[in-house]
Amino acid sequence: MRAALGYLEKLTLSPQELTVANIHTLRNANIVDEAITEIAYVSFLFSTMDRLADTFDFDIPTAKQIKATGQFLHKRGYKLTKMIR
Repeated sequence: MRAALGYLEKLTLSPQELTVANIHTLRNANIVDEAITEIAYVSFLFSTMDRLADTFDFDIPTAKQIKATGQFLHKRGYKLTKMIR
């Protein structure tokens, strides 16, 4: 978890500093490539939503809404599904 969070922090705050060594660190921590990809997707989605929220002045959710969202994510997770036709 620490390796994933460290990677996520660097990806968010200083992506220009990322190298293949960062991926090797994740792999050495037994994080599989699919999980590494999902870490990047989650980072991208949160960054995009944050920028959209700032741009369009989204309302800040209430504590009750945040709790409900947290419970939903805890139950369902962030797993991305592949669409197959």
